[in-house]
Amino acid sequence: MTVSKFVALIKLIAFSLLRNEEHHSFMVAFRQLITTFKDVNELLTLFLAPFDELVLLEQELMDASRKSNLTEHIVEVDERLDRDLVGLKSAVFTALHHFDPTHVAAAKILENYLKPFGSIGSKSYKAESAAVQKLVFDMLNTYAPQVTILGLGEWIEEINLAEVEFTTTYAERNAEQADRPQAEIRDVRRDMEGYYFKMTNVAEADVNLNGPAKCGEFIRQLNNQIDDYNAGLYPTRHDIIHAVAVPIPTQKYTGKAIIPIPEVHYVQEGHPTVELVFSVDFTVTYKENVNVGDAELIIHGKGKYKGKKTITFNIERTV
Repeated sequence: MTVSKFVALIKLIAFSLLRNEEHHSFMVAFRQLITTFKDVNELLTLFLAPFDELVLLEQELMDASRKSNLTEHIVEVDERLDRDLVGLKSAVFTALHHFDPTHVAAAKILENYLKPFGSIGSKSYKAESAAVQKLVFDMLNTYAPQVTILGLGEWIEEINLAEVEFTTTYAERNAEQADRPQAEIRDVRRDMEGYYFKMTNVAEADVNLNGPAKCGEFIRQLNNQIDDYNAGLYPTRHDIIHAVAVPIPTQKYTGKAIIPIPEVHYVQEGHPTVELVFSVDFTVTYKENVNVGDAELIIHGKGKYKGKKTITFNIERTV
């Protein structure tokens, strides 16, 4: 007796890259597709009731999050923290080019310390908050001499204030939702994906054993659905060099690093102009942005955008 080799027929989708709304939309479409095919629906009957419960629970958890007036505030403060961290790193980077060797030495120490914080924006809220708290503590203690030399006290104070506001708002939001469903949406997602893989494995096994009569068309349409979502997950990255930045007005000399955030638009022929979002679509670094004269601002593509684009602005001493 020969055993036929199992062939994987259903394409892969990176569930971890889907936002909650996209995840829910995919699972709802998957469930509707099952319903379309009577034979497939009967084949997967054992899994459908618990899967449907999870689909409803995922929707309920998303609705609860949307209804909180504090959720938007959390996002705003989180974006403020991201901007503050970019500003701090930019100030340290600028000091690497200072004429005073003492400043350069201090900047090199802080630059090395800050390197692990480059991916802080990709962490969960709790992990990001813990990392920022550690940064503030270390800057005020271990690296206090370097912070003093570079005059970064105001940056650390601003980051600390933003972190306190974030932590407080996050706690208030959690308290507000204490009487709402306690399940974590990531746990619901994990369980849903478990049922998804069980059901798709059954469909694939049926085709491998019995041919495509029952599940063949179902798998074909599911693969088309997966292609659509994968196209959104892995879009073509646009080169930031083609973006247009609104000219930065002349800046006043203060003796400290000047770090304006530019307004940037991406213009593509045949498509509407898109205003890019700082820390989401691009980040910035600076050169020669302390003393009077021309300063450079380098726009670095992020997310859907790649590459870099340099613009200049002027720093003048007022009389």
